[in-house]
Amino acid sequence: MHEERCSDKADRVYGVINRYLGMIIEVMDKNIERVDEYVELLQHLYPRSSREGLLELLSIHTALQILVNVFVGMYVAGDKDIDSICYGHGLERYGILAYPLLWWRSGRRGDDLFIRICRDIAREAKMISAADIAFGNIFDRIYSRLVGRGNRYYVGEYYTPPWVARVVVERASIYSGGLINRIFADPACGSGVFLVQALRVKTFMGEDPLKAFRSIWGIDVNPIAVIISRARILIAFKILSGIDPKEAPRIFHTDFIGTLTGYMDTLYSVERSITSPPIEDQRKAWDLGKGLPGTDIIATNPPWLELNELPRSPWGEHVRRYVRDNIVKGCRDRIPGLSKYAWKGDLSAVFLDLSLGIVGRGGVVGILLPANQSYSGSPSPHGAGKLLTLAVIRRWRASGEILYIGDVFGHGVSASLAILKRNSDLPGC
Repeated sequence: MHEERCSDKADRVYGVINRYLGMIIEVMDKNIERVDEYVELLQHLYPRSSREGLLELLSIHTALQILVNVFVGMYVAGDKDIDSICYGHGLERYGILAYPLLWWRSGRRGDDLFIRICRDIAREAKMISAADIAFGNIFDRIYSRLVGRGNRYYVGEYYTPPWVARVVVERASIYSGGLINRIFADPACGSGVFLVQALRVKTFMGEDPLKAFRSIWGIDVNPIAVIISRARILIAFKILSGIDPKEAPRIFHTDFIGTLTGYMDTLYSVERSITSPPIEDQRKAWDLGKGLPGTDIIATNPPWLELNELPRSPWGEHVRRYVRDNIVKGCRDRIPGLSKYAWKGDLSAVFLDLSLGIVGRGGVVGILLPANQSYSGSPSPHGAGKLLTLAVIRRWRASGEILYIGDVFGHGVSASLAILKRNSDLPGC
């Protein structure tokens, strides 16, 4: 019943934003030079989209930035001046401003359309509690309805229900002996649902809230997802601690796979971040040569895309080469059919491989995989893609459990939850 009420509130905010999208596009088309950099990012994320489709996505991201400003301004900064919130004044320190998405700001208080949008959003937002935003499905439902299933399908983007995130984090905590004093990360953090669950578990177990906040890391390739997840964990921290963190969360806009496998796309360098700059110690901690620092536990729901469906782009070819050279070659003699069927495997298996590589021996990874890609105890050719998952598990001598959890995303593809502990210092097979 509570989730139904959250959905109703989210739908009312969606209705406000959807009503204004056409007007935003019309104004944006006259100011297109201000958003060239962001359009380039969207083209990379959604290579099948037309120019009209990219402009619609940009208008959606613009509206979502305003929504984030409203939520953080109201529930973290405690600002009562809606116009100031709309412009993002005083919110820079939280790292939630993607400056290209504030392209409409003229520097004067005459941006009537966007102030009106912001006020209408704020009116509906007042009906939503901070807890619903942090721990409910508000952001996920609004984003999913605005972006649409078609766009999300081609990038394998589906948001995790909060109850599923709770299960994953709790199981990972059990396998790792608890979350206290451990670095937790999500390399495909989306709206931050795993991150806020980890923060809640850490604080409930007795860890200092600020220490817990600083020990949680996130990465996403989608800039608006980074903004949303930062907003969400800021609000969660304010609820759990009662204080203003006064700093940006450790959530980064970058390409996890590209970073860890050496494909250094300048679109995703920290120095070129389109979000408001992270604080200095984050810059020092984020070492592009090593990835996440000292991570103990990873929980994630990565994109689901068959390797054969990856774009025939330099990035897509790079990922396939990584799979061939680092997973297939080392395991093909022990897993019959791997050389032939690995390409029926899923991108989520690559996330699993890199995640196990990060956590070190004894580290734990909780990951959601397509059920037909999950190793089920036998390397039979049925569900051939699972051979790649099997190779990854053997490569890191991982042990644990794989649980079938059904069609939890409502898109017709059943999921499995894998909780795996790495038992090897070096990769093998």
